Parts: sequence; C-alpha cells; structure tokens
Amino acid sequence: MAMSFSSDITLAGSSPLSFRKTRACRQKSKTGCTTCKLRRVKCDETKPSCMRCINFGRKCDGYEYSPKDKPAWLMGPTISTGISQEVVESPPFSIPPSISVLNFGNEQEAQYFDFFCKETVFELAGGFKKKLFNVIILQSCHTDTSVRHAATAIAALSKAMKISKCMDPKEGEAGFKRISDQVEMHRRYALKQYGRSIRYLRNLIRTSQNSLRVPLLVSIIIFCFENFHGNTQLADKHIYSALKMMHHHEVISSHPHHNPLLSSPVPDLVENEIVTAYLHLALAIVTRPDDPDSLSDKVLDLISTDIPKPDIPRQLDNLAEAEVHLEHVLYHSLPKIPRADLQRRLASPDLSPQGLAISFSRIQKLHPEASSHILTGFEFPKFSSSFQDWQRAFQPIISYAQSPSGNADYIAATTLQIKALGIGLMGQGVFLDYRISDHFLPIFRQIISLSQKLVSDPRLLKTFVFDAGIIPSLFVVIYACPDQKIRRDAVTILRQAGPRREGTWDALKIASIGQMLLDSEEIGPIKTKSTFLPLNDINLMSPTVYEEIQTPILQSPRPRRRSLLVSPPLWERGSERVFVMNSS
Repeated sequence: MAMSFSSDITLAGSSPLSFRKTRACRQKSKTGCTTCKLRRVKCDETKPSCMRCINFGRKCDGYEYSPKDKPAWLMGPTISTGISQEVVESPPFSIPPSISVLNFGNEQEAQYFDFFCKETVFELAGGFKKKLFNVIILQSCHTDTSVRHAATAIAALSKAMKISKCMDPKEGEAGFKRISDQVEMHRRYALKQYGRSIRYLRNLIRTSQNSLRVPLLVSIIIFCFENFHGNTQLADKHIYSALKMMHHHEVISSHPHHNPLLSSPVPDLVENEIVTAYLHLALAIVTRPDDPDSLSDKVLDLISTDIPKPDIPRQLDNLAEAEVHLEHVLYHSLPKIPRADLQRRLASPDLSPQGLAISFSRIQKLHPEASSHILTGFEFPKFSSSFQDWQRAFQPIISYAQSPSGNADYIAATTLQIKALGIGLMGQGVFLDYRISDHFLPIFRQIISLSQKLVSDPRLLKTFVFDAGIIPSLFVVIYACPDQKIRRDAVTILRQAGPRREGTWDALKIASIGQMLLDSEEIGPIKTKSTFLPLNDINLMSPTVYEEIQTPILQSPRPRRRSLLVSPPLWERGSERVFVMNSS
C-alpha cells in the first residue's frame, strides 16, 4: 500500500537513531502507467499495457513521461488531497531539440505541438504509417499558421480526453475537481487554437485565389477535431465542403486528367496522400447506415464516375499501398447512376432517416440497366475481379503480420483484413438479398474471430482514428448474417471496442443500431431510439446515449421468422427482392 508523506514517517536523511520502524525510502518511480499511478499501486511497467491492469480487468491508459522541470502552465491549482501529485497533474511534454520554440507563438504552443507529434499523430493514423500525418501535416505545421493552430488544437483536446479518463469517484470531490480543472484548461486552449486556425484559413481563402492545399489539410484536421469533440454532423459537413472545393477548383476542374479522388492531377499543388484521404472519407460517408443530412447522395454525386477497372499490382509492398488499392477497388465499383436520382424518381412520402423498404422489381422497371448493382453500390463483375486480385496481392502481407517477426504490423494488417472481408461481402450482394447470405457464413465467422482477437489486444486504440476499419464490417455482419449468435457477437464486439471511432463510424452508435435491428426481428417493428444520434447526445469525454431520444418506427430487413434458404446468387434470379436503403 502506498504511503502519504507526513511527520509520522521517517524520511530519507532522518536520524539513524530513530526507534520508529520505517519503510526504506527510495525515490518513487515516475515511469508507471497512468492507471496504476491513479490507483497508487506499483506498476510492472509492461509495454504497451501493464499486466497488473490487465490481470485486474482494468483498462491500462498507457505511459506518460515527465521532465524534471514542469512548466507552470501545466500545473493545476494546488489542492491538498490524498491523490498522488504526479498522477493528477497534466503530464507535461518535452520539446525535442529539432523543434525550435521560435517557430511557434510561445513555449506552450510548442509543447502541444510536441504532444501532437509524439502521440496524436500515431492515434489518428490508427497504427498505420501514413505519410499524410507523419510527414505532410507535420511539415505544414512549420510553414502554415492555420495548419499549426489546428494541430495544436486537436492535441490539446486529445490531452483533455486522456486526463478525463483519470477521474475516479473513489478519489473524492477535491480530486475530481482537480482533474476537472486540468481537463477544462486543455479544452479551453483547444477551442482558442481552433478559432485561430479558422480565422487564418478564412483570411488565406480571401486573399489567395489558388489556395487549395492548406484548406484541404486544415479541413482534415478539423474533421478529426469535431469527431474528437463529438460533433459528427459538423465534421461531415466540413468534408463535404472540402470535396466541393476540390471538385470545382479551377486548376483541378480544368485539368484533362481523371476524377481527382483517385490521384492528384496536380501533385505539385496537392499531394496524392491528401487526395486519397478525401477518398477514404467520401466512401465512409456514402456507405454509413445513418445519414441525417442526406450527405451521402451529395457526396456520391461528386465522386461517381465511369472509369476503367483499377490495376492491382501482383505484389503489394506495404500496408499503406494495400489500403489505397482496396479503397480504389471499392471506389471503382460505385454505381454509375447516383442513388439520389433513384430516390427522386421513386418519390415516396415514407422516406425517413432510418431508411425505406422498397421493392426491387420497381427498381428494375425504372433502371433496368442497373438491376444488379444500383442498390448495393457495386458492379459485380468488375468488383469480383478487382477484389480477387487485391486478395492475392495482400496475402503475403497478412501472412507476415501474423508471424512472430511481423507482430508489429499485426494490428494494422488485421484491421485492413477485416475491412476487406466486409467490403467483399457487400460486393457479393448480401445487402441486396439476405437469402444469399447463407453462402457466406464462413466469412461472417472469420470477421467475428479476427475482430474478437483484435479488440482484446491492448494495442488496439479505442479512441478516434481517421480511417474506417473494423466497424463497417461488423455492421455488415449484424445486418446480413443469417446466424443470430454471430450477429449478437458482433454487437458485443462493437461495445467492447467503444468508444472507438473510425472516421465517420462510431462503435457504440453502430452497436445501438445493431441491437435495435435484432430486437425488431424478435418483437416486430418497434418505436425506439433513432438510428441517428444528434451531436449533442454524444460526448467523447464520457460517451453516453440518451434514452429519451424519440424515434420513428425501425423496421428490420428480415421477416420475424426466417427460413434459412440456400438459393442461387442474386444475379441469377428474377424474383422480387426487398432492400433497406438510406433516404435522401
């Protein structure tokens, strides 16, 4: 049991003649994990998560190292409590020699930037080595004021979130207040830097006719910031505005090159990595099950195009290349006819944010040329060929990551594998007709098995990460799998992954949607919580779903009593089919 210092305890340097039996005094280690420090127990300092936390069923919040001299601005108000001082203080940052304070407004900003470099960038990249975060944004922070302010803003917000996890009711009101003060200090700084970034960005757009790169970079960081803060709607709108800016920019729109989301037509102006980032986000918005502002159709209108099948190399060199090619396979398989056009023609008064059940035979009459892929968003022959090419090229990477020598890449590689399996299921039409999903039970089981191992691995980040990974695939399992136990396992995994967010996908939110779908099959259509949760009802500091949200009726795509039919693939049948789709 840890001791507090008092006059009753013999300190180092006290008289050796003291008759009081004392514990040998040694300098306290400051390298233990945050959780053990808060609990005031000895940490075994196992990396990345200590075994003491794992064995006691607690979440290990990792390690933070403090230099000897702590800047005054990082110190909270001095309150006499039983909490160890080094625990409740906001752990300060150290400035590497390569970062000159002269490049920043003050030392405080430089320290937040150092935190952004060392921790926030890694978390946003989700374990992938992304040039966008590790090189492009970091370099831009030294040259572009708006980017630098945005980066320090999200670093401060990330810092506030980490400290908020240290709150423990057992520590008493004084300890709770001290940590709350620390959280509020970082949060205020984050909002101040956020405002500065926006002001500099507006001035840049107003004074520079050809400004594009910096607004695109800042919009990516703002997207991350708003998701950190829980403002998912605003985050999506920022991305849509940036997509419009890129789509209509004079330099890009006048270029005789291809669609700008595949690669930059002007790489000297905007790097390929920036363009690819917007492809990730656009696809995430288009495929997400909840769409309160009908952004998916607007985004689809911007990115839909008829372009040839992508060329997949025979061997992929690394995870970053594999991820880009997988996104291109998905992108090239998008329908030629925007879904918004389809829904305008159907013009039903029953459209709702939860989706509309419509007869596939009506689609065939309206769009016979798209009868096999318009609703799923895939062109089956093109998709199947490209996806198989990608799987063959990816196999050496995943095999290496699952070996002892490739363990460092395990999290990122397995995340990408799960993502690919979900995309493959969608490409085979499981969203279009639940009856064909019986053919894919081994794939559903594989997604669950891989996801269970991944979520139980302490290295998996359960915070906000930039790209979609395992959450969309688990939603595919919940929606399309014929086995109830597997579907419930998917809901459980999503809850265990919370509060992880992947781009526009929220694990806890999708778990709630999945639970409602399962419940609606058991008891019929029910009035329940909306599948869209307003931004005010989600707080990453303490993720909560409020029960009082009122809702329209949510209808599962399946009948309440299902017969597990083994039937030929969708494109070989002509019977009427039903599909649930988002409204526009």
